[in-house]
Amino acid sequence: KAVVSTQSGHYGRGMNAMASIGLPQIFFPTTPDLYDKKNMPKVIYCIHALSIWLNKLGKAPNMENLLGIAEFTEEEITEMRRALEDYGISIPAFNKIGGILEKEIGVDEAAKHAAVIAINELLLKEDPDVTLKALQNKKAYLNHIEVQNQAKYHDILFLAKLDKTETAQDEGKTSKDCDIYEFYLTHVEVQDIIDDINDIVRKEIAEAKFRTAISDINKCLANESASELIVALQVPASRLKHVNDKNSEIYLEFLVAAQNSREGNLNVEEIQEVLELAKKKKVPTATLR
Repeated sequence: KAVVSTQSGHYGRGMNAMASIGLPQIFFPTTPDLYDKKNMPKVIYCIHALSIWLNKLGKAPNMENLLGIAEFTEEEITEMRRALEDYGISIPAFNKIGGILEKEIGVDEAAKHAAVIAINELLLKEDPDVTLKALQNKKAYLNHIEVQNQAKYHDILFLAKLDKTETAQDEGKTSKDCDIYEFYLTHVEVQDIIDDINDIVRKEIAEAKFRTAISDINKCLANESASELIVALQVPASRLKHVNDKNSEIYLEFLVAAQNSREGNLNVEEIQEVLELAKKKKVPTATLR
């Protein structure tokens, strides 16, 4: 009992110390992992993660690379290895664990890491459907995925991955001595690309609706229909302000005059100007020229 008590005390102090510096808890081994040797690979991962974390904080030198030195039996496979094997991907060497430390605390880092690596690997299949399925994997913890944007997701992610890999190779880096994320897109990079594409597509859709709305207004002027015009002016996509239902006839009169004087379709600035002037029931000469 005294030995168990001492071990528990040491374990507790060690875990508290790691927590105090912000090391993600996903790396913490359990007491059986450590003292009963139930999962020694996880203990070693924890030591390496702690080394990298302290080095980033400027509190310790980096640990020596153990690639080719540390070996484990099949019984000693970690959760990280099992997660990666779900995708048919080999476990990265210890010196490639640095990328994991950048992720959010409280998330299953092993599963998310494996899912992100799988996305990078599946991009090589050049199939948007396969890429979409990988992005939708719940273990990847990616948000705001829009099915209709899958082709754009694939194209931009593929190019970004290719560019990152080529940059690393041009700098003489190899997978044996570098973090895997020197070659692969990180979770943050994948999410940023998804968000950027969604934003671009939303803007493209909004711009298309805007152009259609302005075109519809000009068509109403050609038809000289006040009832149709007031509806077209009030479409949110037109971006017009201060439209008054009671002024439909005045709007029609002034906008038709402006369109005729311009000998072409009015743009949104011209339409807005006429709407403002219509409240005063006069159109300046400059507008009609």
